[in-house]
Formats: sequence, C-alpha cells, structure tokens
Amino acid sequence: MRTRISRPPTGRVGTLPRALRLCFLLSTLLSLLLSLLVGGPVAAQAPADPRAKTIAALESIETGDSLGLEAWIEGTVADQVRVGDPVDFRFDAKQPAYLTTLYVDAAGSMTVLHTGGESSLLSPGRITSYPAPETGKSLIAQEPLGHEHVFAIATSEPLPQDMFVDEKGEPVIVFERPEDARHFARRLADYLSILPEGSVDVASFGQEVVPADTPQRYASSQIVTHFTTRTRSLSRPKLDLDIQFEFGSDRLTPQARQDLDELGRALEHPAMKNRRFELAGHTDDVGRAEYNMELSKRRARSAYEYLMSRYDISEGAVETTGYGEERPVVAGTSDEARRRNRRVVIEQLP
Repeated sequence: MRTRISRPPTGRVGTLPRALRLCFLLSTLLSLLLSLLVGGPVAAQAPADPRAKTIAALESIETGDSLGLEAWIEGTVADQVRVGDPVDFRFDAKQPAYLTTLYVDAAGSMTVLHTGGESSLLSPGRITSYPAPETGKSLIAQEPLGHEHVFAIATSEPLPQDMFVDEKGEPVIVFERPEDARHFARRLADYLSILPEGSVDVASFGQEVVPADTPQRYASSQIVTHFTTRTRSLSRPKLDLDIQFEFGSDRLTPQARQDLDELGRALEHPAMKNRRFELAGHTDDVGRAEYNMELSKRRARSAYEYLMSRYDISEGAVETTGYGEERPVVAGTSDEARRRNRRVVIEQLP
C-alpha cells in the first residue's frame, strides 16, 4: 500500500560559495531597505517556537515539477504510526536529481538522511529506500510522540557538502537542539532560493507518532540486539526505558529495578563492551523547572549507581545527564502523560 505525498506550496553549519553568498547578502539588504521604505516588515511574522520556524523555513522553498520528485511511506494506510512499528521511506524522480532528505521529529530535532551529494543521486525509475536494503538495517517508529515531518529536496546539481559540516569540519547528521535545526533549515532554504529556476523540487509528508498499545519493556537480549544489529532511531541509537520513580523522588520503584536488571545484563554482554552510553533522566512538568532539572540528574545518577553496584560495567562505559521537563515524550498534563514523562533514556554515544 502506498501513501502518496502532497507537495508544499510554491543555521549555522558550513559556508556557501562566495558568489552565491554575496548574492544572498545583497538580496537581504534590499529586502531590509524595502521594509524601511514601506514602514514595516515585508513578510508576515514567523512562528514563535524553533520547530515551527524550522518547518516554515523548509516549506518556504520554491519548488516546481521539472524533476518529478515523489516521496512516500511504504506500507502505511493512514498518517499515523505506533511506537515500535516498522518505517520505510521511499523516493523517486522522473529526471536525474540529487536527494537531500530531512527528518524533523515532534520535539524539533532534525536528522539529515541524505545530503544531496554525489552519493545521493536519484535515477529515473529506480526507487530509493531509507534505510537502504543493502545496509541490513531496519527502522521503527520511536518517541517523541506527536507530528513528525520528512522533507525530500531534489536538485539538478549536487549540494556543497560543506553545508553539512561543523566549524571543525566534522559531518553533522543530527541537530538535537531545535534552535540548531532552525538555523540549518534557514541556511539551506536561503541557498536553494538563489539556484536557477526549475532546478529544485520538493516533496514532504508527515505522520503522527502515537503510543504503542502497551508500555515498552525490554529483555536484555532485545537491548543488545537493538544497539548492535538494527537502527531504531534516526539519530544515535537510543531506547526510552520505562524506568519509573516515585513522585518527586529519585528512588527506584520495584519495576524500575527489574528493568535496570535487564539493562545491566545487556551492558555486560561481550557485544556491548566497547560501546559508550549515556543515561539521561527526565521529569514531568510539576514543580519549578530548576528543581526538575536537578531531580532528573539525580534520577539518572540513581539508575547509574544501581547498575554499577550490581553489574560488571567499566567506569567509563556509562555517563549520566538530566534534561528536567524540557523533553517530554507525551504532551499534556494528565496523570498518564506525566507518568510517561518521568523516565530514563539510554543513548549510545559516538
């Protein structure tokens, strides 16, 4: 079953070519001058939050049908996917084109799936999949819950790859902070706006990530499999562990200890020995933000100390941090939403 995609209406990473950068600077200055002459801004005010600004920037890219770009989610019958469901993105074009694909999750983080370089060439009639079958990896839906977007951008010429590196020259594939994602989206849109007419084609689609029918619980073998043989996350591999704490406390519940026992056994597995992980604590939105930030760090530390005291895990294999109430996986103020947000996430570090 193929879900067809509707097309949208017609940061600080890397640098633009000198000539194009000068063109863009001149166009920006002219726009500001016009704004002053007419006594107000030329364009409508942009959305307030970074994620909305990211989406708005990508939707502003001028597009046409000259390259015949298509994008869809294979196998879905509705614009909704449950946590744990398999996901398969597909792309095709009627003309040779270079594919850039950006995934924006419900929290505003962005992952670059294709960078528009020579290796991302779309050949007419040859469907491109993500993940590519030859990688042997699979992709399944994950939290955060809410609406996520995928933007596919086809260009007749490859994009400069220095747009996708940081100031140290390292490739940037994931923008965890929504503000960083916004900056990159704006810079990319600015670059594409000064390319020749007819050389850019855009398609996008969205889907709602909803909770699994039952809470996710993982056996040690499943955790090992997740981090060693498959890709669940579009960014670094991670698992939202349903490790529960007493309200306003860093004390582990009996169920939390059972879940950590499974994690401890997984971290002792030989296949996990040379990997590094981060335990990140999270809270609900009850109380002051400063208190919740400190509580989230204590919760991560509580889970860490439980693991280190019972399992053969090297000191440098696990780090801890906390995000307070900043990264909820369930929106709302219901008891269930707040319960789900009081959690610990384990993420593999580079």
